Amino acid sequence: MESRNTNAAEVILISEAVLPPPGILTTCLNDLGESVQHWFLETGFPLPQSEAELANFTIEGWLEDLNKAMTAKSQYHWKNLISGDLESYQLIIDERARFGNIEVHRKVLLDMFLGAVKSCQAEGHSSLAEIISYQHSLFRRASLVFLAMTQSLERTINSWKDMYPSVGDALLSKRIQISVLQGAGKEYTFPKTTWNDEYIINHDDLNCMLSLKWLNSNLINVFISKLNAKFSHPNSQQCVAYLDTNFAYHYILPASKPHNTLKNSEGEIRSKPLKALKPRFENQNIRLIFPLNMNNTHWFVGLICRASSTMQIFDSLEGGSTNTQVYQTAYENMQQVWKVLVEAWSDTLSNHKQRWKLEIHSKASQ
Repeated sequence: MESRNTNAAEVILISEAVLPPPGILTTCLNDLGESVQHWFLETGFPLPQSEAELANFTIEGWLEDLNKAMTAKSQYHWKNLISGDLESYQLIIDERARFGNIEVHRKVLLDMFLGAVKSCQAEGHSSLAEIISYQHSLFRRASLVFLAMTQSLERTINSWKDMYPSVGDALLSKRIQISVLQGAGKEYTFPKTTWNDEYIINHDDLNCMLSLKWLNSNLINVFISKLNAKFSHPNSQQCVAYLDTNFAYHYILPASKPHNTLKNSEGEIRSKPLKALKPRFENQNIRLIFPLNMNNTHWFVGLICRASSTMQIFDSLEGGSTNTQVYQTAYENMQQVWKVLVEAWSDTLSNHKQRWKLEIHSKASQ
């Protein structure tokens, strides 16, 4: 049953104020409202609050304002980095660390929104739940702009470090410098299995996970080897193969090699995970999963699923014509990979033309 707390103060979230009902929801929404406003203050993103702004609020106009704020911030970052002023350099390095804290706050807020919606639904406040869900969708949009801004900052710093390597190395945070010194020269070996070759990562690879740096291909390949390792036992009936970044680069995106080079001169498939999967290839539940990289800036995931006759893309930043072209390229190459496997391993499937469809899944990172 819907109810109102006439003694409660209005809570301003993103685009409208709500009057929380009595009980625990009052505290929950007050905390959420304060946290949302604090997050926008930290990012420097616009948050309409006055009655005049709310009356004229449109999602399109607001997103345009967010992107203007992001562009201005990116220009500020680059201007400081090329200024020649050491204090300005340090400000940008500190900004990277600050963005890391904002990112943690962002993830907490996403959970708070979901919790608030569930609480409203559980107590029968369906109208309020709809409002909070709408506010949640707006926050997710702002989240994507923030993620784009952090990626832009990282690319800006990396470009600057390439231009001025000695200055860049000197201005890394003390925490990272100490970490590098303590682990310099160390290597970590992940032994080969039936499904994977041996992988070696060093301390520089691990440092990619510090601050707002991104996972590199070495780290992703090690994670993939760990996924495959538990399926290397002969008695395992696992029907999923996780392919590494090298496979994806050579045969899916951008597909730097002809697909027929998947086979050696004897016609055998070269890839270890695929070779290990050969005895189970006729299984209806067969799936191939691999990491894909877009323009050397963004990772997403590809999946071939025989049971549903789908080739799927999972991308938290899905959208735009450029992305659509990339997905289509990956889709076409996935079909070519499947065709090579069928020709090599299955007389039954080679006589049956499978009709594939492309599915694209997008969800803001949480």
